[in-house]
Amino acid sequence: MEQTVAKMGAVEEFFADKMEAMKHQLLESRNGDWWISIKKLRKIKGAEIVLFELLKPYGFNFAQSVDVISATASHPGKLFYSETHVLNVDRDHLVLSEIQGNALTFQIEAGDELVTTPYFSLQCRTLPKESFALVASGDIAFLDLGKLRFPLQIRQWQQGDFFYPLGMKNRKKLSDFMIDEKIPVNLKSKVFVLLSGEDIVWVIGHRIDNRYKVTDTTREVCQISKLPHHAENI
Repeated sequence: MEQTVAKMGAVEEFFADKMEAMKHQLLESRNGDWWISIKKLRKIKGAEIVLFELLKPYGFNFAQSVDVISATASHPGKLFYSETHVLNVDRDHLVLSEIQGNALTFQIEAGDELVTTPYFSLQCRTLPKESFALVASGDIAFLDLGKLRFPLQIRQWQQGDFFYPLGMKNRKKLSDFMIDEKIPVNLKSKVFVLLSGEDIVWVIGHRIDNRYKVTDTTREVCQISKLPHHAENI
């Protein structure tokens, strides 16, 4: 038993030394941000694990690290978020920056298929109107793509927010909507909204805005699904 514990300790120490060397090799500080060479990273066997160890102190999880490595091949400009930092997949580097003021805002660019936040992920699809099939779920938004202005913004709800709930012609304060929906006070801080310009188009996980629903004149549908984080992300 003592030999096993000693062996494990030696392995951990060896791994820590290797990671410290990797940090010096991969991390470059520029004006308070961290830059990671994509070319160097992709040459490393087990790059996902190495990247996870580099990003873990900044609140990122292993699943995000796997997605980041995948994005380096085909999605320059893609953003990944933790509660405190944002990671930008640039053409030659990963750029890690602190979120200024801890403002919890995220973006969906036109063509994005998956956007991750520290709280949930959003999966995006574009569908022709003829293949559209409505699913009655607060976790799936079906929006008229032609009415949306990209990039869309994701943020926490704020006092004074209002929207036009699906099925209603009059606007409603989001604070009143949450009371009607019986959302517990301790969960209201976890309510996020999706915006097109200044319009709330979806109270995420609850209801879309009536002005952005699919109608007879819709040509393409933007389907956005809220996905819970895997257990390892909690």
